[in-house]
Parts: sequence; structure tokens; C-alpha cells
Amino acid sequence: MLRATALLFFVLLLTNVTAVPEYVEISRGIRLRSSSHDGAGRVEILHAGQWGTVCNEGWDLVDAYVACRQLGFIGVINTYVAPDGYDPVWLTRVNCKGSEKAVSQCRHSSWGKTRCEGRYRADVGVSCRLSSEPSEEEEAEECGPRPYPGVHDFAVRLVGKRPYKGKVEVKVGGSWQPICADQWDGRDAMVVCGQLGYSKGYAKVYTQKSTSQLQGVSTDFSCDGTESFLQTCKHAGFGSYRCEQPAYAAVRCIPRSQSKKEAVVRLRGSAYPWQGRVEVYYRGRWQKVCDHEWDIQDASVVCREVGYGSAYEAVYRARDYYGQGFTPILFNEMDCHGNEKSLFQCGHTPPGSCSHTENAGVRCHSPSSSLQTRVGTAFTDNIMLVLTLFVYR
Repeated sequence: MLRATALLFFVLLLTNVTAVPEYVEISRGIRLRSSSHDGAGRVEILHAGQWGTVCNEGWDLVDAYVACRQLGFIGVINTYVAPDGYDPVWLTRVNCKGSEKAVSQCRHSSWGKTRCEGRYRADVGVSCRLSSEPSEEEEAEECGPRPYPGVHDFAVRLVGKRPYKGKVEVKVGGSWQPICADQWDGRDAMVVCGQLGYSKGYAKVYTQKSTSQLQGVSTDFSCDGTESFLQTCKHAGFGSYRCEQPAYAAVRCIPRSQSKKEAVVRLRGSAYPWQGRVEVYYRGRWQKVCDHEWDIQDASVVCREVGYGSAYEAVYRARDYYGQGFTPILFNEMDCHGNEKSLFQCGHTPPGSCSHTENAGVRCHSPSSSLQTRVGTAFTDNIMLVLTLFVYR
């Protein structure tokens, strides 16, 4: 009897030790926690035998895409600040290119070194796309939302007589489709224009005569105007929708003009004018910005201030890409909301202990930035492309 009791106790103990919840991906070194939805939750990384979180400082959709792929999903839906995090915070200032197989392979700060503490605590959460095909429930729902593909599979364009105005179309699932004009407003237009490389824009509607009700790939966008990508705004989802009004979303963007005002912000160290190391003019000399707390909202303020669209990427350690420069550091720990007209209107702290190697940089959305993704027909375009690849690699 004693031997049977001991055996039963050992079996129960072994069961408790080896039982692993479904959300834990031990073999992948990454897991999602604190969510009732499959494919969503707070990101946690396994390092030195202990699970820890990731700080959202500098975290963007490309980083989230790598995390979702590492977890075994096919793409990313969204990223957000996840609640109820705990120590340690393993990674901060993650900066992925999108081709990495694991978040730990991306550029990041030293393990365990972070400023995500106390009131600045903000852990990363992601929502990943589970499947490339709609489920049976989605097929049955005529107007049901579907998650959109990974960040690299999504694009925006304008269809019209001018490159800066026209009907808005998004590329989802390999095809270009319009958006219903329901709830479409100026803040949504600002995001579209910013993503296309224009600093400002206005909402329009494209009325189309039809005997049947119009259909769009999405509807009810609710942007706050500071987002860098339309797909990160709140919306009804991507699927097949009947438009409430007989019109599609459209915009009119404002082309970049050469300002006659003396510049107070500039980008240096790049072959292309829409990217580079950030420098600000103050008290008679140009000075750099520290990359501590540097994020996409700060970068978007800079991009619009120099005449381009919203930021495609907030670049850390810009010295590695655009050179170090020889000017002192003026701003540290920038805190922009994304709607400021100048970097000087954002909160910040003195340079403090910021090293001269920790320079902030940006890559802006630009109407001309598509040159980077295709070989130009002119000899000079090819030279510029080679220079850019050399700088980034």
C-alpha cells in the first residue's frame, strides 16, 4: 500500500512538472501570454533559462512580423502595449530588417539593459495572422472581417490623373481593391498621404455610378492622424464590405515644396534626402539627437518637418548607417505624440549620459523612395541604389 501511494505521488509530481501550457513555445524560445485570443498576447523571450519581456521602445510592425514568424504564424496583424508585464525586461530597442528568423537575431540593446521601468514600463504585445486562407466561418460570413497579411504584403496607392490625388486602393492578398468612404475623414487622409511620402493631405470621396451597391475591401477607418501605416489604424478589418454610401475613399495630398524658411532640422549622411542622421540647428550650430527613447512618433515629426511623409522607420545608432558626425548632442529621450509641427515642440531631456555613438536617424516615406526597390534606367539611379545598399549592409 505504501509503495502504491509513493508511486501515485511520483506520477502526480511528474505530471505537474512536465505539463506545459499551449501558449508556451519552449522549442522556439518565444511565447505569447495574457490573451484570450489565439495568436495574440504579450511577447516573452527565453534567455539564460528565464522568460522575460520586450520593451516597446522602437518596436514596430517589422519587429512584430519577425516575432510572429518565429512563433510559426504567417504574418502580423497588429502590435500594441501589453499589460501586466513582469521582470526581467530582456530586450529593448529591437530593430529588425524583416528577414531574421528570430527576434534575438535582430539588432537590440544588451540583454537586460533597459529603461522600461516604473512609469515608463511598456511591454510589447502582438497579434499574429494564423492562416493564409479564410476559415469556414469567414467564408460563411459575407461581410465578415479578415485579418490582413504581413506588413510586407500590404501596400497603398492612389488611382487618378495625378500621383498625389485620387481614389485610395490597398493591396491585400495580392490584388488592389478600393476602400469604402464610410467614416472616411481628414485624419485617415493624413495617414495615407504620409505613407505615400506627402506631409499633408485632405479627405475626398470618389463617387462611382452603379446600379448595384458598391463593395470595398474595408471600411470605418478611425485613424488619429499620427500613424505611419494605414493598416495600423482601427478599422472594421479586411474582407468584403457593402459600402453604406455610393462612394470610395479618396485623398488629395500636398506635394512637397521648397520652403524659403531657414531650416532648423536636417538629415545627413545618406545618398537619399529622405533618410539620414537627424540634426537640429540651435544657437548658431547644428547638433545631434540621442536615440534613447527614439520611436516612430518622434521620427514622423522629423520627416514631416523636413517636407516628407510620415516615418517608415525610426533608426537607432544612426552612426552605423549614416556616420557619426562631429556635432554635439542637444536632445535626449524625445517624447513626441506625432502631431507636433516641430521637434522643438516635443518633450525631451538634456543630453545626460548619452554617448556620441547613440545618434537618432530616420527613414521617411517619400514619393521618390520607390527608387530604392527597383533598378533605375539611368546610370545615376543605379549608382544611388548601390550606395544605399552599401550603407545599409
